[in-house]
Amino acid sequence: KEDEELINLHKEAIRIHREHEELRTGSLIPIPTPQGTIAYGRKLKDDVTLVIVNNMKVAMEYHLPVWMLGIGKYRKYKTLLVTNESGYVLKGKNYRDSAGVLNIILEPNSSIIMNCSKKKKEKEKQETMAQKPYQMRNCSP
Repeated sequence: KEDEELINLHKEAIRIHREHEELRTGSLIPIPTPQGTIAYGRKLKDDVTLVIVNNMKVAMEYHLPVWMLGIGKYRKYKTLLVTNESGYVLKGKNYRDSAGVLNIILEPNSSIIMNCSKKKKEKEKQETMAQKPYQMRNCSP
């Protein structure tokens, strides 16, 4: 019999890969971690997806220098997928770095995929400004 949960996990991972261009074409930025763990970011312009894998048999607390991703400090990281020995969940807790360091605890044999990108409205505003850089704006009351 097929493992439906494993098949669904792969479908969700493929969906995330398709929805986040930085995972396909972005720069790979390794982040230092203790032995038995992996962390890296994929960055494209202002979008970053962060992947952390704890391959240890114990829970691990991380203080990741996410400032290395080049996206600024005090940013919000939205959880897209969490896996552990019991299965997986989509979404979940959101995190915010503290002065460029992301503090997170991962369960044994688990992983997390998080995304940090500029807000959609902020991006749209910047794109509009770029299209009309010399447009006069009325600032009078």
